[in-house]
Amino acid sequence: MKRILAVGLSLGLIAAALVGPAQAAKKKLTPSSASFFLHWDPPSEGQEDCDGLQHMDLEDTPGDTSCSFIFQPAQEALVATGQEPLSYVWPASGGLPLTLNASKKITGEFAMKGIFGVQTYVEWVLSGSTGGDFVDIASGQTEPHNAGPLGDPTSPGPVILKIEGKASKKLDKKVFTSLQLMTTIRGYASAYVSLDNPGSFITVPIYKK
Repeated sequence: MKRILAVGLSLGLIAAALVGPAQAAKKKLTPSSASFFLHWDPPSEGQEDCDGLQHMDLEDTPGDTSCSFIFQPAQEALVATGQEPLSYVWPASGGLPLTLNASKKITGEFAMKGIFGVQTYVEWVLSGSTGGDFVDIASGQTEPHNAGPLGDPTSPGPVILKIEGKASKKLDKKVFTSLQLMTTIRGYASAYVSLDNPGSFITVPIYKK
């Protein structure tokens, strides 16, 4: 009987020793965040002005371009006739993989520059790959900018449009190996998304070990 008790006690201690580190590993997930800044790289030799790579990265590096320029109401004319409006996709080139924290809000800012903007807003969709599936993480649209210049060389600006959204709870603690942001400028404007001074970014809540 003593031998059985001793063996049982030893097995219990071994099990506790194995479970302990596993539980500790789970507890090591700490809420954090990652801000992805939008970039449009300069063209390579032989390329046209706006043929450079669009992407987003954790670094807020200098350099602006008006390559995402949209003239309205041409964009709204596409929507009115059942066509897809012109959108831009910004894949993440760093900061991956990441573990999503779906309990916190996704935030960020689009800085709009240009000649004018009336009822101008940005639709956005954040998506990525997890477990072999490509899924939408969150989407939304900014509040519209109602009137006025957007920061051309002779006017004040730029105008900051706030991003806010939340991922589905079922995506909490999912590991994403790719990430991209799609942006669509809507409304009436002659404008583009500023990439520097100030930059535009999206902040994703994550877990860190």
